[in-house]
Amino acid sequence: MSLNLYSLIIKAANENNINITLEDIGRINNVINNLISRKTNVKWIENNISILL
Repeated sequence: MSLNLYSLIIKAANENNINITLEDIGRINNVINNLISRKTNVKWIENNISILL
């Protein structure tokens, strides 16, 4: 399953009124990819992406 990580990160930032830079998005993207490689449930990641912000 492929996630559209960038749009999920931007959407979560906008919903939480968080200013986010491309550098921040890249860092969060790396964390999410690490979680996926460790077999973390993708639905958990999608539902809790704002925690990673």
